[in-house]
Amino acid sequence: MTVQPMPYAAACAIVDERSSRQCERCGKTVLSGGHHHHRKLRSRGGLDCPSNLVFVCAGCHNWIHANPALATEAGWMVGTRSDPEGAAIDSARYGRVFLGTDGQLYGLTPDECLRAERAARLAATAWPRTTTSPGVHP
Repeated sequence: MTVQPMPYAAACAIVDERSSRQCERCGKTVLSGGHHHHRKLRSRGGLDCPSNLVFVCAGCHNWIHANPALATEAGWMVGTRSDPEGAAIDSARYGRVFLGTDGQLYGLTPDECLRAERAARLAATAWPRTTTSPGVHP
């Protein structure tokens, strides 16, 4: 899916509404000083869109960056070739959910989550295939 970036302030406003200013990782209410974390880092091509942004407290933001392997497993970080919309997060309030580009949360059964995440990982690691002309067999 091709996601169009939006102004950072607009994306943050959608994320704030989705989270109700509660840390999406630990559930703590954050009245000031919260962070909008890019799951797919901007340095890796991450966009300003609701599926790529989560609202977290300072402590959780520090944890995410200090523990990249665990954060990736829980969906708080997404690899360079991955689509944030295809990677679920472990939300404190809602359990395992996907974040939509529209700012909505999408929950699935555990089996559906596993299948969707496997498919997203496969798509992210697939190499481009070469094609041949019609009638030409390799």
